[in-house]
Amino acid sequence: MKLVKIAILSFGLAGAAYAQPDTIYNPNSTEKIPYYEQLYRFRVWRTVDLNEKQNAGFKSAQSDLTNFLLKSIQNGSILAYDDSLKNVRPAEEILVSNQAVAEPAYDQNKSYFSNETASYKGKNYQSTRNDNKGNLPTDNQWWELAASQTEFFTKDNI
Repeated sequence: MKLVKIAILSFGLAGAAYAQPDTIYNPNSTEKIPYYEQLYRFRVWRTVDLNEKQNAGFKSAQSDLTNFLLKSIQNGSILAYDDSLKNVRPAEEILVSNQAVAEPAYDQNKSYFSNETASYKGKNYQSTRNDNKGNLPTDNQWWELAASQTEFFTKDNI
């Protein structure tokens, strides 16, 4: 009888030992990195610039994520928060910060180099060649519509 009690007690303690959650690894990590190997961790808050190459997925022709979010904020179906996630920001404040920036006006006497931008008839154009002088921005061989012109949103075009 005493042997049976000891056996049941030992099985119970062994089962309880295996039932404990694993506290060595971070449960939120995609890879199992032990806590003792994590020197530091931090969360980064930043403004997403759609002109940066690393953010190209947010503005691709197949993805409508940015347009969907901005329309939802304007409709009021999504609330926009500041970086502390405690204060609600009004839709007008969010949409104003996403307006397109006007480039300097096109000057036919200036020699434009590759990737230089100029504003012509209300649109921003980017030079595709070096030594681009005297060619109007509407000429497709020398200019293309700048990404900053087509991908920024304002209150009027959403």
